[in-house]
Amino acid sequence: PEDKYSNPKKESNKPSDIVNKWENRIKDAKAYKEQEQEQQNWDRFIKEYRGKYEIGGLSKNMSIIPINLVYAYIHTEIPRLYFRDPYMAVNAKGIAHIKSAKILEVVINYLFKELNLKNELAKVLMDTLLVGHGWMKYGYSGTFGILTTSEDNKGQGKADKPPEEINEFIKSEEMFALHVPYEDVVFDCTSKDPPYDCHWIAHRIIKPLNSVKESELYQNTETLKANFKPKDNDIKTDIELVELWEIWDKDTNCIYVITDGVDKPLRQTPNPYLMEGLPFSMLKFNPVPNRPYPMSDIGILEPQFMEKIKLRSMQLNHLKRWNRQIFMEEGAISEDELTKYKTG
Repeated sequence: PEDKYSNPKKESNKPSDIVNKWENRIKDAKAYKEQEQEQQNWDRFIKEYRGKYEIGGLSKNMSIIPINLVYAYIHTEIPRLYFRDPYMAVNAKGIAHIKSAKILEVVINYLFKELNLKNELAKVLMDTLLVGHGWMKYGYSGTFGILTTSEDNKGQGKADKPPEEINEFIKSEEMFALHVPYEDVVFDCTSKDPPYDCHWIAHRIIKPLNSVKESELYQNTETLKANFKPKDNDIKTDIELVELWEIWDKDTNCIYVITDGVDKPLRQTPNPYLMEGLPFSMLKFNPVPNRPYPMSDIGILEPQFMEKIKLRSMQLNHLKRWNRQIFMEEGAISEDELTKYKTG
């Protein structure tokens, strides 16, 4: 009999098959993430951060004071963890490199400030403390120009170089490190320590339809239509929006961009970075063994917060009853009415 492992089926390179494969992978990853979101109560923690608490049956017998301990914890912990940029020292390897190390130290600390990491990391920390993890995307972008042979030899009195010899130069260059909302990232579900052991990571990007169609970065946009609306019904916009999924695949070392309704990738290019791994970093404080998604700080502290809110509400309720006092002549009020007055 034929050994099914001796002749493995080759992966199809048809554009439609590539899109279907990634749509199925993203669908499975989203389903797994939604399951974790429901089990770990991420949505409830965000509601509590906004001051909306569900205390339970205790509120039937007395008024509950929703002291927002979640908000207080988040905005105490963020500055405690990161209140100023670090200063990075560069040590020279040998006497010959002392001056270059000092120059590099100045450049690195200057670039760290220019990247505006403080604001981006504050957002990452908020996601991490509320839902257990936050994402940072980093990389390098550059604009290249072409110097023609005639411009290269202009005024030098030299014969022009052959036309196939062209020189490229960097018009502008920029490093970036940006916060990515946790709901916009999914990854290979077999990962146990993302992003280090992820085979792929997909980043959701919402863009105006016109900008996607007019961009030289994307192809196969002839049949592209608007396919995204904000979840919040209160948000009204007349701009047609498109939901794109930018996929970084470690196995093929390629970048794919797909969207719903188009059976061809809008982009399929080799990974331009020489660095190892994928250009994403996950911040987490409470990892769970053999699980890709860590625990939230709020999930750990929430029972204590709830008990503190209940106790404080009981104290305030007691103070209100204690202040319910009156002076009057003896016998001016019946025992039944007096009992009602005492018990509220």
